[in-house]
Amino acid sequence: MGPEQCLQSTNLGPLDCLGSLHDGRTFDDLAPSAVTLSDGRSTSRVVDLPTLIEIKARAGRPKDRLVVPILLALQDEVESK
Repeated sequence: MGPEQCLQSTNLGPLDCLGSLHDGRTFDDLAPSAVTLSDGRSTSRVVDLPTLIEIKARAGRPKDRLVVPILLALQDEVESK
């Protein structure tokens, strides 16, 4: 996959796969902060929550800025357990 965006449809909703981020980071750059998620049929590697918060905060787009407080609240909830 190159630097382009790849939009997929899944049974759980849309999946937006990026070849690289707005700042040029690629899969190889983000792999150390990736976690593996599984639904029993397939597995996916995704960035961990702290990295996702950092990515959204640095992107600066209005839709990203709106979700940062929600992600921070989720992080607080996860850390308190």
